[in-house]
Amino acid sequence: MGRVDDVINVAGHRLSTGAMEEIISMHRDVAECAVIGVADDFKGQLPLDLSVLKAGVNRNPNEIVKELVQMVRDQIGAVASFKQAVIVKRLPRLAPERSFEGS
Repeated sequence: MGRVDDVINVAGHRLSTGAMEEIISMHRDVAECAVIGVADDFKGQLPLDLSVLKAGVNRNPNEIVKELVQMVRDQIGAVASFKQAVIVKRLPRLAPERSFEGS
């Protein structure tokens, strides 16, 4: 995981997005996921998960989100303030950097 070292600050607690991703990726319906920190006026940052489901999963996305929230709460604790997850068709990807040698 290339993002293991990403850390967000939630109400003064430094939390690893990689640790949250590892927990979420253990869910039976999740193919891949990414957790990012989003600005929050009260807590500084809050975690937001973007998850892609495995092919053929036809469950209610709201139920899956509830399960993801509970998994993070069980393994990291309430301090993570993890309450937001969005089921998406695919994760955003950065384009590879180009080399402009000789310019």
